[in-house]
Amino acid sequence: MIITNFIAKIIVKIADKLNDYNICGVTIWPFIFIWPPASAQYETLIRHEKKHLEQYKRYWIVGFLPVYLYQFIKYGYRDMPLEIEARLAEIFKHDKGEPEDKITDRR
Repeated sequence: MIITNFIAKIIVKIADKLNDYNICGVTIWPFIFIWPPASAQYETLIRHEKKHLEQYKRYWIVGFLPVYLYQFIKYGYRDMPLEIEARLAEIFKHDKGEPEDKITDRR
């Protein structure tokens, strides 16, 4: 569920203050918080945040945050494996490993 209200504004602003990157989305199972609301129209952002929902499932809901924080401390936001995977999800629309602009209808 994507949330773009004042709660999203608070959560995203807090996350944005924790690093040097311009963050406009935060995923906390099972919600995706996006601020400003107009950013919710960007498919790449939605794919990035949905990848984090998949990661929550992979590491179990209670295990994701400790893994995320560990990677954040060890590698930094930009180089942490969970964020790299989420950034790749922005580029690759499907799990077939093809860039979005290379995907064709195969019927």
